[in-house]
Amino acid sequence: MSGFFLTVVNMSISASWTLLAVLLLRILFTKTPKWITVLLWGVVAVRLICPFSIESAISLIPSAETISYEIMMDKTPTVNSGFPVINNFINPVINESFAPNPSNSINPLQILIPVLSIVFIAGIALMLGFTVISYLRVKIKLGTAVLLRDNIFQSENVASPFVLGIIKPKIYLPFNINEKDIGHVIAHEKAHIRRKDYLWKPLGFLILTLHWFNPLMWLGYVLLCRDIELACDEKVIKDFDNEQKADYSQALLTCSVNRRMISVCPLAFGEVGVKDRVKSVVKYKKPAFWIVAVAVALSIVFAICFLTNPAHNKIKNIENMLLSQTVEETVNVMYSNDGHTYSALNGFSKDYLKELVDINISNREISKNRSEDREGKYIIVLRTEKDTEPTIYSHIKGVCICFNSDFSEVWVNDGVKPTLSYKVINPKKAKGIYEKIADYDYYSAKFFWAYSPMLSYTGHYAKAFLFDLDYTHIEATCTYGEMWNLDAKGQPKAKTLQFEKGQCVYWSPEEAVAEKIPKISKVEFSVYDGNNKIYSSTVIFECISRVLSSAEFEIYIEKSNGLFLVQKDGAMCFVEKKNSSVSNIGGVDATDVKIF
Repeated sequence: MSGFFLTVVNMSISASWTLLAVLLLRILFTKTPKWITVLLWGVVAVRLICPFSIESAISLIPSAETISYEIMMDKTPTVNSGFPVINNFINPVINESFAPNPSNSINPLQILIPVLSIVFIAGIALMLGFTVISYLRVKIKLGTAVLLRDNIFQSENVASPFVLGIIKPKIYLPFNINEKDIGHVIAHEKAHIRRKDYLWKPLGFLILTLHWFNPLMWLGYVLLCRDIELACDEKVIKDFDNEQKADYSQALLTCSVNRRMISVCPLAFGEVGVKDRVKSVVKYKKPAFWIVAVAVALSIVFAICFLTNPAHNKIKNIENMLLSQTVEETVNVMYSNDGHTYSALNGFSKDYLKELVDINISNREISKNRSEDREGKYIIVLRTEKDTEPTIYSHIKGVCICFNSDFSEVWVNDGVKPTLSYKVINPKKAKGIYEKIADYDYYSAKFFWAYSPMLSYTGHYAKAFLFDLDYTHIEATCTYGEMWNLDAKGQPKAKTLQFEKGQCVYWSPEEAVAEKIPKISKVEFSVYDGNNKIYSSTVIFECISRVLSSAEFEIYIEKSNGLFLVQKDGAMCFVEKKNSSVSNIGGVDATDVKIF
């Protein structure tokens, strides 16, 4: 619920900038048709209900995500308004008020935001309740309405003409309406029906219900209702002469009512801004073609600028570091989990490196600090041929991509001039890519096994798996062949078997004719501590060759949550990620070594 609440808040903030732009355009568009102004409100509506948008270099939205979901977990909670001046003013206040206390186990925002989410939902419920009750009250009052003709009804409980209904809208008139005014009134209400205003106004209120906490949206809804009425007036009077305009204005005054509350429905003829509407009717002149053309063109530009999100910068574009080229030339990768001890990867994936440098970051720096002593707990070092040449110094050469402890900030050091720090738009994604790079040796490792059932040695007939971790039992299931427990009584074989702690897990194709062995066989392992499943992993046995009764397999992990597969004592051994040693892949203690 907190995630949904923050999503709505971010949409509301983006829409607020759009609404302010509409207010400005309403002033500029005083001589343009009012239907254009109504369409501008449609852009605000899209912003209010659509959580996604394409990026554009000409977007005028300062920030697509002002409040990140990670703010609840951040040690230094901040917002990104898109304006450094505002950020510099408000973020110190947020830090002082909501920064987590080391002595507490929970971040203050982890309490505040869920509470605000509950208030948010309660507000929606109240608004919807008000809407339903208001609608039912109107329907009850109209129960005695009398059909006048077509879809037009009259009722003694109606104070002013209006349209009611979604599927089959009906026009309701008071019994005491002046015969002189009735023609103009009906023409106006029919114009509402032709323009589908009986749909747009309730939709606007429904959107307002979602964004009830934003005062600007209440203002926007009032102005939307006013612009709908003005657009409808123009549709009716566009061919009127001065005398007919005067009669229409008199009808407005006669049918006007005093409404103190915003209503969802009905669309009352004399409901909104009667004084302004009379002035608009009296002064109305059909706009010149060029005015309409310019207004439409400006509206299109407005829509493009405010329906798109600002294009993010990317790590690869940080201060002209040319990281895309560096990735292509990279021949060796090192990484650090503590900012000091660097480990070399035996293998690495350039696809992962490309994902890393393609991560979205803020367009503007978040500080003016270029110090090499900044927090850089998680580091990826990209090394080209020239960086791996022998040197008389104990230096690690390469381009370092440095993340802070929660992956919310990044900076790059090429050994010449460190960049400034930038905000990472999606820290969770950055962390995931970093882990894929750091864990590449384990996840990419492939092992080979020769299956020879005619030989007496067990290792030729079945593949053994060990588990170097704490657990109570393991459940193993295979898609082909059988699991085998040589350490249990009777040495059972089955598609699914349970293995107690210390028992070796075996899998065998159980096939005397190799040609019958499928290309892919899967073995799924579930590791338990009591009744709790603590790990799971799926291992692929890919048959790469078959000769008579023998076959060769390539073994590798398809998916795993926290377990790595290594070779140990002739068996495949699962180890926990946290216990997997990096000493065998070239750990370098660089605590006092300058990276350049």
